[in-house]
Amino acid sequence: MRLPIRLLTPAAAVLLIPACSSLEGPPRSASELDSARTLHVEGQHEAAWDIISDFEAEEFDLAAQREFNVLAGDVTDALGDWNRTVRFYEAAMVQPGPASQALRVEQRLLELGIELLEGKRKVLIFFSDRGRGLVTLENLAFAGQFRSTRAEALARIAEYRFAQGAYVDAAQFYAGLLDPTLAGLGYEDHAAFRLGMCAYLRLEPDKPKGTVIQQGLDQFHAYLRDFPQGLSRAEAEAARADLAERLGEYHLMLADYYRRIDNPQGERFHLEIASGKAAPGHLEEAAELRGTRASAEADRRLAATP
Repeated sequence: MRLPIRLLTPAAAVLLIPACSSLEGPPRSASELDSARTLHVEGQHEAAWDIISDFEAEEFDLAAQREFNVLAGDVTDALGDWNRTVRFYEAAMVQPGPASQALRVEQRLLELGIELLEGKRKVLIFFSDRGRGLVTLENLAFAGQFRSTRAEALARIAEYRFAQGAYVDAAQFYAGLLDPTLAGLGYEDHAAFRLGMCAYLRLEPDKPKGTVIQQGLDQFHAYLRDFPQGLSRAEAEAARADLAERLGEYHLMLADYYRRIDNPQGERFHLEIASGKAAPGHLEEAAELRGTRASAEADRRLAATP
């Protein structure tokens, strides 16, 4: 499973990409930021902001727009204005510039996104804005250029969604951590296991859903195959065994349905799968069910069926 490509919303696109300037005359150059930069270095952040706030990024030439956004982010960050800091840094993130500066911007965005997600940053002193933290981390995960910050952003979102019980959403971000471009960063074992758990925990007691059960089985098989010394092998084995039992119950339920509508062929077909016999087109599924409690029940019913 791989993370689907997401398109930025129009609002996000406006946020991340500087608008085309409609101003007349030549664009401003980076030298016009020198006085604000000097004040910021001297610790006079409010004075620096007084200068910067008179400008818009699109007033500068393309080479200077990123400098403006980074400096504006630095100054507002020093002033404790996280909302503006995130906005300026996100704009700088998608503009070309020195790698060392880009890494610093992404690391600070990661810190701010995590703090917002954990409720450590407030709106109007009292109100958390976890939604803004999610957006910040998503923008970083999809638009960032550094593997380390992208992976950490994905992991934070996945864990948050998982803890909320939003297993479908969480699975998308865990799958993103298995992208080959992020290999070797230490997230694969946990992400692969949690992919299976996202399917497993979506199941309701006494309400078997065949596609979700099979999805969980596939994920756990992949985990047990790819991580022979995995940290969660015992939990994965237990969950896989339970899913096999649920799959058998699912086919017994389908067999009951076909019996009620007087379709003996359909009933026998699902009893054979549940018993672990090699039904056409269901070889792997049948093999999964051999030795389960459902297989014993299916064998008993098959023996009593003409």
